Amino acid sequence: MPNAPDGWQDDLTDFHEEISNGNHPIDMASFDKALENIAQHSSALKDGRQILEIGCSSGLLLRRLLKTFPKAVVVGVDIIEKTLGKLSKILKQEGIFIPLLRFDITSCPLSENSYDVIVALNVLEHIKDHKRALQEIYRILKPGGIFVFEVPYGKELFDEYDRQLHHYRRYSDREIVQLLENAGLRKVYFSHLGFLLYPFFWCVKKWRSRRTGAQKPISNSRLSRNLIALSSGLIMRMIFQMELMLGRLVTYPYGIRCVGVFKKP
Repeated sequence: MPNAPDGWQDDLTDFHEEISNGNHPIDMASFDKALENIAQHSSALKDGRQILEIGCSSGLLLRRLLKTFPKAVVVGVDIIEKTLGKLSKILKQEGIFIPLLRFDITSCPLSENSYDVIVALNVLEHIKDHKRALQEIYRILKPGGIFVFEVPYGKELFDEYDRQLHHYRRYSDREIVQLLENAGLRKVYFSHLGFLLYPFFWCVKKWRSRRTGAQKPISNSRLSRNLIALSSGLIMRMIFQMELMLGRLVTYPYGIRCVGVFKKP
């Protein structure tokens, strides 16, 4: 199949699923935080409204959305045809029926004021025209609806690893907040994920950028796979669980990823 817009490819989806499979500590924490934010900031879900996930990939979050909000209408969107075809077959075998749509969010075919909740975890950094994507997200959100997002933090940490993952950027707090507000959305909640591990993450990114440069693809990199294995252990799971618990009381000033909830007035 030809590459999708903005250069995303099937092999990158396969690589993401191989290293995570929904069990990597930061991805598990990411899903938990998103579900918590939706439950806390969207009272509309009590009436069984519509949730749209952009970048649904293998459907890991879709399943959890459906389980957590059984009255909601959950819809998945992705840009990769192969991914959606595979997911459709698996969900059908599991007896799960969720509408799956394929389109580019920068040219969204959906009607305005359609969804109560839109979720996009680690999606915006893959979109060259992220301003246009946010304009479309604003357009299809219902008034009072929320946008739950996550993006990589730390502009200065952008490196070859990001480029090979087809990231166009990492974000500063100021940049992502300004982008969302310029699109017409208003901040409800903003924090970070990976606060406790950020010093280690910063050191690894800086060290790896000096060591690797523009070498072989990350999917074949022993260094990348060793770091992934190291970050997938029980201790990391405990750290993220502790961070999530503390995060209910405080917001974190920095982290591996920015997380937030913005609302359409």
